[in-house]
Amino acid sequence: MRIKHILSDLDGVIRLYPENRDHAIEGKYQLPKGSLFNSAFRNPLLQEVVCGRITDDLWRVDILKRLKSISTDSVAESAFAEWNSFPGSVDSRYLLSLKERFNGLDISILTNGTDRLKSDLHKLGISNSFNRIFNSSEIGYCKPQVEIYHHVISELGLSPSEILFIDDSKAHIDAAQNIGFKTIHYKSFDLFQTEINSL
Repeated sequence: MRIKHILSDLDGVIRLYPENRDHAIEGKYQLPKGSLFNSAFRNPLLQEVVCGRITDDLWRVDILKRLKSISTDSVAESAFAEWNSFPGSVDSRYLLSLKERFNGLDISILTNGTDRLKSDLHKLGISNSFNRIFNSSEIGYCKPQVEIYHHVISELGLSPSEILFIDDSKAHIDAAQNIGFKTIHYKSFDLFQTEINSL
């Protein structure tokens, strides 16, 4: 069955966060290496915020609290403000490649996002680049929960085999494959180019 819709992850695929930026901020404020990542993404509230059970603001309050536990309040607040101000950067090569390779097909996002997603997409200048935005915090389920994939299938009115799903998480790809999606496990732009050319 031919592909009728492209469904792409956002973070790590379209939106990139350079690791060296976090390390530069940590060095500037003399924070332990990895403390920004650990405070944000090894935070037990991460699952809560991306599933829409708490707000993005509450999650970020807890990130700051964790930074304050390893530094002075003023240093933690300055480091957090600098880290928090960056919405990421867009890999325009990837978006252009999708549009050229799948010309005429609708392209949507499926992301484990927070209630700040719309604001971030606006800042990145890509709010109007997609047919649909499927945001886990609005849906109430997160990848790789099967419910979020069934939600997308229902909303698009397509069979799983008519959807090409691209994600940098192997767990998310495996869950989609089990339902019947066509998939590409995104590892790098160059490898992605090779895979879409072989479709």
